[in-house]
Amino acid sequence: NCAEAAWSVDMASSPRFDEILLEGNRINGMVVRTPALPDGETRWERLGTGKQVVRVFLETLTIGPASQLSILDGVVLKFGPQVSLVVEGQLSVTGNELSPVIFTALSDDSAGGDSDESTAPPNRGTWRGLYVNPNNTGARLALVNTEIRYAENGVFLVNMPLWIYDGLIISDSLYYGISCDALSMFTLTEEAILFFNNGSESLSCPTPNR
Repeated sequence: NCAEAAWSVDMASSPRFDEILLEGNRINGMVVRTPALPDGETRWERLGTGKQVVRVFLETLTIGPASQLSILDGVVLKFGPQVSLVVEGQLSVTGNELSPVIFTALSDDSAGGDSDESTAPPNRGTWRGLYVNPNNTGARLALVNTEIRYAENGVFLVNMPLWIYDGLIISDSLYYGISCDALSMFTLTEEAILFFNNGSESLSCPTPNR
């Protein structure tokens, strides 16, 4: 029955536990205090062997040019209103078909349970999505067996000439599933990316990228 989050950690923390019950708090999850990931390698695994403790972000998280974040199968990340995940360094997301990695709104109870003690359903555009704008030549983006839900734009790519994706599902975006500039090249295949219920179009990119 905490008035704020049940649990709050800084970016350097790496908690591990078997099982913990979080309920009746304003936020039933682990709030990760931001704004920036530490330099070097960081690895996030599923928290808890029973009911998962989701990671919650109430401020924009930035993966800087010297940072590398790996997110493994089954992890659920929830974002508050107008919060983004900004990628300037390396992000590697590797779910599997039975246990994808999910990026979604704090109010999405279908992933990781009720995290905000609210019965209000999530809306399109609740959070801002992944904004990828690499600042160095070592930047890398990989989204494998990943779901992105209820963002303004699921993925916004700027100057991203090469990225890896497979089993990517983007749904319920306010505007586009993927939006990109002319330097962000990829080949769209139905097997690799699926779009559902996005507000404008699934894809907003220059014609050569389609």
